[in-house]
Amino acid sequence: MILVVARRLSIVGIFMLYLWPRYFFIPVAGKGVSGFTFFALFLLPVAMMALLSSTERLKSFASSIAQSKAVLGLFVLWWAWRLGCDYVGVSPERSFGITILDFGYLGVWTITGAILFADRKLRSALPYIILFSGIIATIFGLIELSTGSTLTNTLGFSSFAVGDEYMLRDINSTLMRGTMVRIRSLYSHPLVYGQILASMSPVAIHFLLQSKKLSKLLGVILGACIVVSISICNARSPYFVAFSGSAVYFALYFLDPKSGTKMFILLWAVLTFLVVAPVATGAFFQVASGRTSEEAMSSSARDRQMEQGTRALMSRSITGYGDGNAASIASTRGIQSAPSVDNYYLSTAVDSGYSGAIILIVFLFAATLKGARLSYREPDPTARSIHAVCVGMVVALAAGLVILSITDTLSIIFLATGYFVAASSRRVGSRTITRGRRNLDAISVPFARG
Repeated sequence: MILVVARRLSIVGIFMLYLWPRYFFIPVAGKGVSGFTFFALFLLPVAMMALLSSTERLKSFASSIAQSKAVLGLFVLWWAWRLGCDYVGVSPERSFGITILDFGYLGVWTITGAILFADRKLRSALPYIILFSGIIATIFGLIELSTGSTLTNTLGFSSFAVGDEYMLRDINSTLMRGTMVRIRSLYSHPLVYGQILASMSPVAIHFLLQSKKLSKLLGVILGACIVVSISICNARSPYFVAFSGSAVYFALYFLDPKSGTKMFILLWAVLTFLVVAPVATGAFFQVASGRTSEEAMSSSARDRQMEQGTRALMSRSITGYGDGNAASIASTRGIQSAPSVDNYYLSTAVDSGYSGAIILIVFLFAATLKGARLSYREPDPTARSIHAVCVGMVVALAAGLVILSITDTLSIIFLATGYFVAASSRRVGSRTITRGRRNLDAISVPFARG
């Protein structure tokens, strides 16, 4: 019973992770409360109850922790380092508050994911949750495009939303790039909308590769939603995000060093790439430098941010200035918009020093490597594909953070990290396989490792 409840609440929670408007806060006792953050924290005790309800689940969790020491160690180190940098920073009390809120907003998903994704059924349901999230987000994006008004106005949210003056003005304003509207759907910025939908490219490929016609149809629908969303968000980075995620998925799902046929296909793919590389490189630089004057100015602003951030780090290169200070130090924004740094790795470096940025990058690399190893070692094609989907999303969103400092996408990265931890348990895996050979219907362990 606890498992069923935990699974259903997890599904709702992941939907909220993808679809809750992050800029929208509900008034409670005179303060703004995000339903997304509230549900993320609510899932933690639910996960603990599910974990403590069975000795086998505890043993499975212990096994997954033992197999994930490097990733979890880096996860803990990064949050601890941030707190340490806040302590020696220029505004300790403010920085502490930001880091703690970030953990409840982001980091908690790794803990709950590591527990709840031990449920193999929940892991199998993940591609469907992401697929329907993408479809719903695209529908809302098209509604915004057709009405010419933000969703807060269309749905009536603006009448009781709470927040500071800038936030309330921002969520009700239509964003433009030149003469073109920039759609953000349910997300805090068009870049976030485009990158999150683009990161779903491996999910679309996953469904297209399934044998059932319905699955292929779902893959086509999601693929169309991704194309539409990237187009109407009017941003460049989603193209790179989609390419990165898809490339990683194909490499993990199709590349098998032991298979001569697949290696032959890979070699031809590399040869084809070399042939088209000159044209592709020219297109890449055209998009990266800016297709319009506004995009060129945006690229130039990022260059200035890098210069200012690097200059500021000369005096605090190890510990940085503490959380929340990067925007005021390295930002190039004017008075018409909130100051921000359009590169999360630069923002992390300014806040937590070069050391903090390195810890973050190593953590992302370790999580990606762990997911890749799970995918390569997985004998079941469907499970292997889902592992590859999660790795592709992590790489895609991590690549997108190079030109995005909004942390919304990090929640998906941390959730996937929890997925990798849960899927790495060896104890329940061998037990499940043994029982399955005797009688698949007799498996009674609800939290099974795939």
